[in-house]
Amino acid sequence: MQTPGASWTLPTHSTTPVAGSNDALFPKTRKNQPLPMFCLLRLAYLLPALIGGICAETSIGPANEQEVAVPTAEEPWGREDAELTRLATEIMGQIESLRGLAFRSQVAARYADRAAFLRYVEAMEQAMDSPERRAAEPWVAQMLGWIPVGMDLRKVQREVLASQVGGFYDPVRKTFFVMEGLHPDLIRILMAHELAHALDDQHYDLLATDRRLTDRTDALLAHHAVIEGCAQVVMTRWVSEHVPTLDPKALQEYQQQIDWKVLEAAPRYLWQPLFGLYGRGQAFLAAGSGGGALGLARVEDLEKAYRDLPRSMEQVLHPSKYWQADQREEPLRVEQRSADLPAGWQQVYADTLGELLVALCTQSQTRKLGPLALLGLRYTHDAARGWAGDRIGLWQREEARVLVWDLFWDTPRDAQEFCDALSQVEVEESSIGRAIERPGESQVRWVAWSGTPREVALKVAAGVRCSTSPWGKIPDRSPRSPEGTEGPSQTPPQDREPH
Repeated sequence: MQTPGASWTLPTHSTTPVAGSNDALFPKTRKNQPLPMFCLLRLAYLLPALIGGICAETSIGPANEQEVAVPTAEEPWGREDAELTRLATEIMGQIESLRGLAFRSQVAARYADRAAFLRYVEAMEQAMDSPERRAAEPWVAQMLGWIPVGMDLRKVQREVLASQVGGFYDPVRKTFFVMEGLHPDLIRILMAHELAHALDDQHYDLLATDRRLTDRTDALLAHHAVIEGCAQVVMTRWVSEHVPTLDPKALQEYQQQIDWKVLEAAPRYLWQPLFGLYGRGQAFLAAGSGGGALGLARVEDLEKAYRDLPRSMEQVLHPSKYWQADQREEPLRVEQRSADLPAGWQQVYADTLGELLVALCTQSQTRKLGPLALLGLRYTHDAARGWAGDRIGLWQREEARVLVWDLFWDTPRDAQEFCDALSQVEVEESSIGRAIERPGESQVRWVAWSGTPREVALKVAAGVRCSTSPWGKIPDRSPRSPEGTEGPSQTPPQDREPH
């Protein structure tokens, strides 16, 4: 049984430029350089998708794990405030000028507390993910070594969220929520970012693409890099124009709002992809103009990225593979299917992870985090470059689980570099078994298991067939795939075709 669902989000459609809008380059000036990670504070709209299930009991939010209703546009959330509404209307006009698009309707603005935010996140997560997927995700993270075995992932996720959130945009209610008690000028900065999301949502229907790409985390991350990169570009420009009117205390409050101790205690899996979406998303959009500076991006490049979304984080991390026609690379479409499995085994999870998450597997999971450490974060490296496509699945029989992750690489050398780096990573002793196989010169298969003997796990893995095709083509799902594209124990898979 293959279940739908996912962990992360975005969209495409037509746009309506504002008459006379300026789509020239945003000026590259000293004051126009991005402020250090402003939007980490809010953990905005992407969090319901980026962070998985959040159900564990904490000191705030729901006191038990009873089911939370899926949010509806009719259900009132938050506290109305006339001044907040006036401020949102004022900043909407400023965002229209910067973005080159017109709002199609008024965006509501409300105050909310953190308990309401967590309730919203859980409701959105339940609306987007199946129960089977929510139950499987902690196991996948443990089997890949991203979190310690036995960690209560939902509890840690809730703690991270509760310690960092400043505001968020709800695409269901088309409403911007800001946390109670923030400095007024900090609210203005948050609005500049969140109202950029709201504007894009009105033109591109963000949730529609969330639902369309529910089992391809890599593509969803790439879409979120566009969402957050675009909002970063707009917010950076807005801040540069309003610095004289901003109280320095608001910036100090921002720095104090980030709880570095909570982030340091959390696995990299929970925060590193998030940081990457903001910084690398903005750099990706800036690369469209050929400048590459974080504060530089053209409105027309924002529009191109939305209309022709990057299909992988590889394209975001290496922008020339998207923006340069002669260098553009599309990911392989990889598919797994069950064949000749031992009795009782069923698939409960399927996904495509991509280069950003592949890189996590060969990085230290214990590096300390702080403001200066952010400048040295590496979101990819030699062992992850050359990724061509992947597919991961989890199979379960009662309390036994087997994970199979098929990764394809541009060259045999790329595949070997990944294997070599993986062998250097320290793995804690646990009940989880792991094995790395090389079914083909440019293919790596990662097998992990829990609650079952090694020989049974490898037999399950041998019953998982893998096929590949260029982007846009559907792999052959017939019992007998074409020679050269079949999985583990057959002929080696084809190397990636050049694009």
